[in-house]
Amino acid sequence: MKIIILFAITVIVLLIKINKIYKIKMEVKICMSNLLFDILEERYTPEEIWQLLDDCDEDQQRNYFLENDICPLCGGMVSIHRWNEDRGEFWGSKCYEKMTELKCENCGETY
Repeated sequence: MKIIILFAITVIVLLIKINKIYKIKMEVKICMSNLLFDILEERYTPEEIWQLLDDCDEDQQRNYFLENDICPLCGGMVSIHRWNEDRGEFWGSKCYEKMTELKCENCGETY
């Protein structure tokens, strides 16, 4: 019994550490994307930046933005939202489907 409790405590501590690392990574991404736009703005006007991005294929541009947690519509940060959606019962047990979506914090668009 003691081993199970120690194992559970270890797992909880590891999950807390992973969550802290994820938050730090997100903060670094935000700083880096802001820095990138600052560097571009030193050299180009917003219209020129938009033109540079507009010259890319639309799918490439959308994928690039989403891979870097940036909303393709407004340029805001997107975050991952996860939830369990009820799917009724299976052999007498409650069934849930794990759902995931990307959602922009500014405009509310989902991907």
